[in-house]
Amino acid sequence: TETGVYFGSASGGVTTWTAKNTGLSGTDLQVNDVAIDPATQTWAEASKVIWRATDGGVQVSLDGGATWTEKNPASVSNQWSDAVAPTVADLNFTELLFADDKLFVSATWQNASSAWRSWIFYTDDFPAVRASSGATVTWTQLTTGWDD
Repeated sequence: TETGVYFGSASGGVTTWTAKNTGLSGTDLQVNDVAIDPATQTWAEASKVIWRATDGGVQVSLDGGATWTEKNPASVSNQWSDAVAPTVADLNFTELLFADDKLFVSATWQNASSAWRSWIFYTDDFPAVRASSGATVTWTQLTTGWDD
């Protein structure tokens, strides 16, 4: 949503919504996608590992969304040779996908000529994050097979 992530729980036919945005503001509240680590989907809500793609970056929560840690790619290459290359902070992270042993995230950016650019990054480091939010996540940018 445009105001963060909410968790809904039902009891007696009434759904209660709880904000899961502690410590976040600005573009980190512009949430584009949320994905629960498949290995933690059956865990108690307060123990689930949740990833989210926002206009401010990629964040992960090890406590069901109570707190969040940034896990952004370190850099982005400009394969289109735009006059002004984007930085990671310029990207809007839009979708997350767990596939096999990798976590993928897509990102977009609009250049000065109003042309949209897209990137896909992936990591296989996400299982280490289950044990520690301080675990290093190295993102690899896919750079082949794209047409502009």
